[in-house]
Amino acid sequence: MTEQPLDDLKVANSAKRRIAIDFDETLVHWGALDELPEWKDGADEALTWFLQNGFEVIILTSRASRTWWVQHCMATDEDIEAFGLAQLSIVHASLSQHGFQGLLVTSEKLPCLYYIDDRAIRFTDWDSIMSNLTGDNSWR
Repeated sequence: MTEQPLDDLKVANSAKRRIAIDFDETLVHWGALDELPEWKDGADEALTWFLQNGFEVIILTSRASRTWWVQHCMATDEDIEAFGLAQLSIVHASLSQHGFQGLLVTSEKLPCLYYIDDRAIRFTDWDSIMSNLTGDNSWR
């Protein structure tokens, strides 16, 4: 694995000490949406490290997204607001259970030093991205 030091040169001043961490499949394992999920190995220690080293930690999750609520609830008769509030409640309860009360939970991509996410692809240039995704260096 390539070591990547924390680099704040191209980051807004307000974001230099802010890390956004995805909830599902990054902090916790994927599971039933109406249960507290199991935490991934090392997640507690990583959040503690960031907080003890002066970082503001933001939890980034689609569970806080009205767009996701609508898409999820379209096939059911569930009340969209109730579904969304239940999802946010589960995220906050899970964080509290592990001693991380008061963290901001959002679906907005706020300015941050880094985003830690299980679905992320680091952008360098489009040729590298497309080659990686398609397995073909001649994608154009």
